[in-house]
Amino acid sequence: MTSPAAVVGDFVLFGTDDVENPGEDYELSESVVVAHDRGTGRQVWNAGAGSCPVVVDDLCLAIDAPGLRAVELSERSELWRRVDDFGVLTAPPAIYDDMVFFTEGFEAQRNNGGLNALELLDGARRWGFNQDDVDDDQWENWEPPAPFHPVVCNGLVWVSRACREYCAVIGFDTATGQERWRYQLDGAPGGSAAISNGTLFIEERNEGAGHLLAINIATREPIWRTPVPTLCGSPVLAGGLVHVAAETGKVLTLDAITGAMRWSFDSGEPINPEADDYREVDSPLTISDNSLYLRTSRAIHALG
Repeated sequence: MTSPAAVVGDFVLFGTDDVENPGEDYELSESVVVAHDRGTGRQVWNAGAGSCPVVVDDLCLAIDAPGLRAVELSERSELWRRVDDFGVLTAPPAIYDDMVFFTEGFEAQRNNGGLNALELLDGARRWGFNQDDVDDDQWENWEPPAPFHPVVCNGLVWVSRACREYCAVIGFDTATGQERWRYQLDGAPGGSAAISNGTLFIEERNEGAGHLLAINIATREPIWRTPVPTLCGSPVLAGGLVHVAAETGKVLTLDAITGAMRWSFDSGEPINPEADDYREVDSPLTISDNSLYLRTSRAIHALG
């Protein structure tokens, strides 16, 4: 099994549990971050235990089961590792303004979600919250973020919330962790939000029916709502278009302004997402060099 990839220079980095000579710290994680040559596809080195790598400059951040670790790529050595009572981390972190943001996973009888901000250079905790910060008499009002990756835009870190009868997308101040923005959804979020030009895009699911929703961030009013089949992963934005993929392997491309369908592609191959209620579905869509790539259970398709 592999995690989402990160491309840096001549290398493609991703987490995998199919690796030879994983290193001494392999037992701390179910996978290892490996680097493959972009030209040949050959594995050239591994960065040690972890998955879901995110790269900024010379630093690679990776989820390491109960925590987070940072590796200097030029030296191929660990800079820091932060292991707290975070529960099982499953979603890629987000990096913004020398800070790292990540959501906590759900783990039965131990952890029920949370959001944290760490210093990028040393892993020190800037702010965060989880169920341990909730008083017993406030437990019924606890609003844990869903175990989807955070998105940072316009000075806010955006997370989806899917719990009990109330679902929402929420924006927290990146510097303080204070809530600054909220929109209540009519159904459970299917993944993280995508944001561009003052508009937030997110899938909501209600009693088996799915919709892709566009929300005006300034007014907190919906712009359009388009019916879609059950999607895999979060929306992908590029060139005024919103790309989404259904579990059946069909790609839908909508106009970001109107929500009208622009084109679609049916691979005829199911995606077969590896997910449950405790982790997000990795997006099967990737955009690179003006091309859209779809990963199914059988192949990778390059779409113009």
